[in-house]
Amino acid sequence: MTELSGALRAAIVGIAIAVILLAEAIGFDNQRALLPVLAGVRRCWHWPCWCGRSPRASAAPSRRIRPMTTSRTARRICCGAGWPARRCWPTAPTAPARTGIEYEGTYPLPEAQLDRFAMQLRLGYLSEQDETQMIRRRLERGAVPPQVGQVVDAAGLMEMRDAVEFVTVHPDVVTYVVSLAAATRGHPQVEVGASPRAELDLVQMARARALLLGRDYVIPEDVKALAVAAMAHRITLRPEMWVRRIRGEDVIAELLRRLPVPRAGVT
Repeated sequence: MTELSGALRAAIVGIAIAVILLAEAIGFDNQRALLPVLAGVRRCWHWPCWCGRSPRASAAPSRRIRPMTTSRTARRICCGAGWPARRCWPTAPTAPARTGIEYEGTYPLPEAQLDRFAMQLRLGYLSEQDETQMIRRRLERGAVPPQVGQVVDAAGLMEMRDAVEFVTVHPDVVTYVVSLAAATRGHPQVEVGASPRAELDLVQMARARALLLGRDYVIPEDVKALAVAAMAHRITLRPEMWVRRIRGEDVIAELLRRLPVPRAGVT
């Protein structure tokens, strides 16, 4: 009976994924009609919340459903060819991307959901030299398909993640991180400051940066190098700051210049 119920759930999930992929392929615009499909998938198969998504993601407004119906989302749901025998990898990272155009009619993410992202990076365009090299590499490659090699396997990635826990953080550096977050909450241009989650993520990323640079301890420069990426998207500016073209990155950069930095030699 258990095997039969598992097969039935797998069949229902497969049909739902096929519907989502078909809607994406034909450019189906009535995203509200897909809400029962997404909710049914959630009820029929107890996934860990869309591989890291909030449990409220299935109840998102209709205009925010579009990113959830892409083929990459469906691929994350199935977790590869081994489903449903295995569940999603618990440490699988999620890296959503957003362009600066063609987002008219969509709702911005609420502050509580933005706070769940560890960092935000603004990539921008390549330099002219890099773009020239990109075109030259494409011309030299010709019709040969590009080959992508494996950088690290799952076990190696888990080992690197565990190695971060051996990087020490001096109490002065912890105080510096806390004072930076507290300064955002009392800033006159900020309506909602950085959350405690921002402090936790910033410390962990600073530890990872120290490890990548060959150190087993964090220095203030690690915090300063990642503070903008870790905190800028988590603060909400006052409405009048939009008219003055002031962004969260500007506020964090100002605080980094103004706050006293602990001595660099702490270990």
